[in-house]
Amino acid sequence: MVIRNQYVVLPILMILFWLPAVGAETLKTRYATLTYTNQDHLEGFNDNLRVGKQLYYMVKKRKPRTLEDEVKNKIDVIVEEVETVLEFFPDNLRFEIQLFETTAEVKQAYQKLFRREGVYVAFFNPRNNTVYIGVEDTSLKIFAHELAHVVIENYYKVPTPPKIHEFLARMATSQIVR
Repeated sequence: MVIRNQYVVLPILMILFWLPAVGAETLKTRYATLTYTNQDHLEGFNDNLRVGKQLYYMVKKRKPRTLEDEVKNKIDVIVEEVETVLEFFPDNLRFEIQLFETTAEVKQAYQKLFRREGVYVAFFNPRNNTVYIGVEDTSLKIFAHELAHVVIENYYKVPTPPKIHEFLARMATSQIVR
């Protein structure tokens, strides 16, 4: 049987493509939903996401009791710091984070999404409001940069020119990572 109606096929393919991987776990924060494969990846992400003294104090002030609590607090504190630096406070900010183990997996996701080779260790896709990042390349600098793209994209109601988007993301990152 051949399905000829692209209005039926396209939504089905989109749903199948965007479903989280089988066995994937999720962690919801105030702003984000983090999808990861296993506890080791979450631990690696947390270990590699080293925040400075000021942000560390803000994370600990929220009294994390578990690894999951600490990761949630780090994500939310970094989002709020990015918003403060940019002075952009998007209404009802919600976005996704897809955590991979390796840079190769991040590049593979980029190629699947955009049908071209990517050289990025992490990236933000505004079409599905998702940050893609690998555990092995996680750092405050990279993560804050991608979160700046999230905040900028969700703040403006019209698309921001790419060069301005990148300038603002770099500026925010430079203020957070000192």
